[in-house]
Amino acid sequence: SVLPTSFDPALFENVEAYPFGFAVYDGLVWVDAQLTLQPMLAERWEANADGRQWTFYLRSAVTFHHGSAFTATDVVYTFTRLLEPKLGSPLQPVLSFIQKVEAIDEHTVRFHLAAPNVDLPLLLAAPQLRILPHDFSLERLMMQPSGTGPFLFDEFRSGEYIRYIRNPDYWAAERITIAELWHLYIPSLDEQVAALVRGELDLLLEIDPSQVAHFQENPDIVVLEATSGRYQNLAMQVKAPPFHDNRVRQALKACLDRPALQQQILLGRGAAGYDHPIAPISPFFTEITTSPDIERARQLLVEAGYPAGLQVQLLTANAFPGMVQLAYAVQAMAQPAGIQNE
Repeated sequence: SVLPTSFDPALFENVEAYPFGFAVYDGLVWVDAQLTLQPMLAERWEANADGRQWTFYLRSAVTFHHGSAFTATDVVYTFTRLLEPKLGSPLQPVLSFIQKVEAIDEHTVRFHLAAPNVDLPLLLAAPQLRILPHDFSLERLMMQPSGTGPFLFDEFRSGEYIRYIRNPDYWAAERITIAELWHLYIPSLDEQVAALVRGELDLLLEIDPSQVAHFQENPDIVVLEATSGRYQNLAMQVKAPPFHDNRVRQALKACLDRPALQQQILLGRGAAGYDHPIAPISPFFTEITTSPDIERARQLLVEAGYPAGLQVQLLTANAFPGMVQLAYAVQAMAQPAGIQNE
């Protein structure tokens, strides 16, 4: 898979960085497979009566990989830094309602909010909110990252791999049974599959659904399916023409046959996205019934000033299973409405 471009969790922008963050760092909380909030560096938490203050009680006897004790000072440092707009963390706008994070004592922190927010604990499970040590320079972090996580960063070879070793002093060391963890960079999906078949990989996180039957015939490979919030989106530049006009975005969405995409690309697996990023396993999920409507798409383009249709540039890459297939399918579905690929 792709290696992270930064060892700083506050700047994580792509899912490729998340496995690194989960190995080296801990957050205050984490979300399990049932999307239930679980304690991590925070053992418990509570809100005051009006929901504007949240107090988190931290785990004691936790140490960073470089030997310093984890305390409330590290939590304050992590959040104060991330909430500074000039840092450019993708999570800063999401958390802008946090006015201040203060240390009440060595193992207690309090979040002061501009307005009540019952989702604060859930938001704190984001990968960008892994706790950094306050006494560890950012320059050093980029060379030898130190967290409180289950694995110690051991070796990084750019464009090749990251090697981790088990953290013997982890606060939940009994849960970690793997002695070494390797994160390999193999750019081609075909090469990844070939390496798995040859026994050079122990785990491949994503495969093309068309390969499932082939793998199931191999007695040395076990195929596991897990429901997740992973989704493949179509990214549109909404700050520039033509997608700055919401009617153009709506027109493209009106062209798409979601069940057909699900069948063509996922071979019936997964679920339709319904134009929002909330997964079906989430308690907040609501199914929004949609169906392709080419006439509506054409009318929206007329209203947006494109009566003869328009040409757009559709870019993709064979970086994840299904990306190229999705691009071809969207291209075909959009053509009848007058949306052509340059």
